[in-house]
Amino acid sequence: RMRSERRDYIFGYGSIINSESRASSGAHGPVATAELMPSFGWRRSWNFRKNTGFTALGLQRSTLGGVRVGVCGVVFAVEEHMSAFDEREVGYRRVQVPASELALRGWGTPTEDPGCLQSAEQVAELQRSLDSGAAVVWTYIPEEECTFEADSDHPICQTYVDAVLGGCLDCGGEEMATEMVTST
Repeated sequence: RMRSERRDYIFGYGSIINSESRASSGAHGPVATAELMPSFGWRRSWNFRKNTGFTALGLQRSTLGGVRVGVCGVVFAVEEHMSAFDEREVGYRRVQVPASELALRGWGTPTEDPGCLQSAEQVAELQRSLDSGAAVVWTYIPEEECTFEADSDHPICQTYVDAVLGGCLDCGGEEMATEMVTST
């Protein structure tokens, strides 16, 4: 395929799981629930801090007692909106996720929100596109200078937690929300 025919997708694992949060950067289409495989070598963590005053989710190298864990989230097409997400994710660097490190999944029973989940046929088509190289998935990893643990001056905000968990519940039900909590 010619490069211009390639479709770009983002794997989101924080507030971007939430449809309102995605829409604020121009992504209005459906998502597929997915997991970054443990072999990708990163796990979700409360470790991102930039001029926001609070600590947000990021990724960090993965080893929890020697065991790697996956990261649940969503995959969505960005089309012409990649620059809006790059601007939104200042302090993070965009990295490509190899197709072999991403598992498209279906957690729980999603809500009736038509913007939430792709149909089984759409997910199968996305998988074929990933396998053939016609689709490329990106994710955002905090820059080292923006990586800090939460503290009393830079808390984890309840509204941020609510946005993330609300997105998990909407897109993947209780199972995805539980996975997010237990793997972070």
